[in-house]
Amino acid sequence: AYQRHSPQGFPVAALKVSINDVSLRDGIQSEARYIALDDRLRIVEKLLAAGVKSLQVASFVHPDRVPQMRAIEELIDRLPNKETVAYSALVLNEKGLKRLLDSGLTHVDLSMSCSDTHSRKNTGMSLLASTEAILRMVAAAKAAGLKVRTGLQCVFDCYYEGPTPMGRVLELTHTLARAGVDCLSLADSTGKALPVEVSQLIQAVSEQAAPPLVMHLHDTYGLGMANVIAAYAAGVRSFDASLGGVGGCPFIPGASGNVPIEDLAYYFQRCAVETGLTLEPLRAAGEILETALQSRLPGKIYQLLQTQKARTPQE
Repeated sequence: AYQRHSPQGFPVAALKVSINDVSLRDGIQSEARYIALDDRLRIVEKLLAAGVKSLQVASFVHPDRVPQMRAIEELIDRLPNKETVAYSALVLNEKGLKRLLDSGLTHVDLSMSCSDTHSRKNTGMSLLASTEAILRMVAAAKAAGLKVRTGLQCVFDCYYEGPTPMGRVLELTHTLARAGVDCLSLADSTGKALPVEVSQLIQAVSEQAAPPLVMHLHDTYGLGMANVIAAYAAGVRSFDASLGGVGGCPFIPGASGNVPIEDLAYYFQRCAVETGLTLEPLRAAGEILETALQSRLPGKIYQLLQTQKARTPQE
């Protein structure tokens, strides 16, 4: 019999990763069909039943730009188990931060781009202005007692500017680390990163006094799971994912597809790496989302689970 090993090649031990679900923010933000709040809450209930402890449920942006994010205050009011679940929302400017503070959420996801062009299209601010705004918001959020995660978009590549210089990424990670963020998310926004590039960037960032890292990977070119494996081997222990791999950035043409949460759960389970997740409730959550969207979720493990469910005799 084969001896099961971790993705790093070490014998099975007490290894674990945390997986943050972003289905209700990054997952649906580009979808034209509006997802009703009742459906979102049903999805949340299934995710909690699956063992998910960290969920990004919304973004505080103007609904004219992202129509899926209307009425998010009502959604937040109705979320269950707020004392034990880390619910967060994305904030791109100081007006959004005020809305989050008023909502009662205790976790904020701030985000900025490493690309000047993408920053202007995404937030209406230059890279310099966005950096200054992020630092003000980090200070305000920390002063308010929030847990602050700050994300960097386009860390490998920009649709408009091409490859992102690693030096720029390192400069920004150093700036954010000095600002006192609780964790730092690195996003492959276009999905073009190669595993070797993921490894090199994580190693370079880790050589600084960096906060804990989260990888936000897209599967646009089919490299999402390969990049997850590379990131884990490089020491990352926290990942974003979405139901069935739904999602992408509305301001980057063609940037579709988060890493599917079911694929992550299955892979790490086979590697004896603890995630705390159970596949069947994840499948049920994906089915609710797929029905609400009236379109097929692309995740391989999700579709396999759906096929197996359909072939299982029902009592």
